[in-house]
Amino acid sequence: MLLQADGLDDTVVAWSSLAPQTVPATLAEGDDGDPIGRVTLFRRDAELVPVPGTGVEVGTLAESVRPSLCPSATDASAEWSAFTAPFGRVYRVDTIDLGPDGCFGLRVTDVMARSMRSLFLCAPSSAVPFAPGANVTIEDTPDETNTGRMLRIAGLDGEPASRSSLTLFAGVERLSFRELSASIDPVECDGERQSCGALTLPALSTVTHPTVRTALHAGDVVAIDTPIGGLGTRSRLVYARGERVIFAPSACEPARAALGVHGDFVLMTYGNGGTP
Repeated sequence: MLLQADGLDDTVVAWSSLAPQTVPATLAEGDDGDPIGRVTLFRRDAELVPVPGTGVEVGTLAESVRPSLCPSATDASAEWSAFTAPFGRVYRVDTIDLGPDGCFGLRVTDVMARSMRSLFLCAPSSAVPFAPGANVTIEDTPDETNTGRMLRIAGLDGEPASRSSLTLFAGVERLSFRELSASIDPVECDGERQSCGALTLPALSTVTHPTVRTALHAGDVVAIDTPIGGLGTRSRLVYARGERVIFAPSACEPARAALGVHGDFVLMTYGNGGTP
């Protein structure tokens, strides 16, 4: 809350662990208002200070954001356009175009309906392990933890060991997919202000697999010398982004417009002859 009064520097008061409360702009004489969340401040010289023991923080409003002291983090993400399809429907990849923003545009043909559709996705530049002409299935569903979304494009050509797949996870609180799991663990720092106004804490990730256990920073990649999900012969996992959102303006993108822990991952599996 911003407090402004004659003879007083602009002052910010913040407190947490309370249910949302309506704070009246004015009170009638003798009306103490709702005591839940009420804070008593008193003036000490030229500043306002809270009554000791209230657990309230008071600070002077800053005109500009201080440089972040948090560990550096990427601003990459895994995003895609919604794609609704009957389960098991087969699509042929017609074209794959990389745009100037680093996102991909895929044109696919529904083999059964013989109709063309488009799918747009943003992921690392090496993330599409398919070539035009490949037959695939496309699933856009909640992830296995039911905390975010999952887009899975799985190849159908050849034996399972020769097939590739691409799976994107967006806005998940943790990754859980078949035998692979990964945590999202926010670090302790003052927070990092994003361009949309959100305040976030960057997060590390610990990846766990029967053959691998390692810690990742956002932007890191881990290679796994086995298939995941039954396709291909080897895999790569990209930890695109992870953070705790502690202030979420509505103007932000969906992943930063809600409080809590959110992370994005990109999983690729490669068949025989594929290039990880």
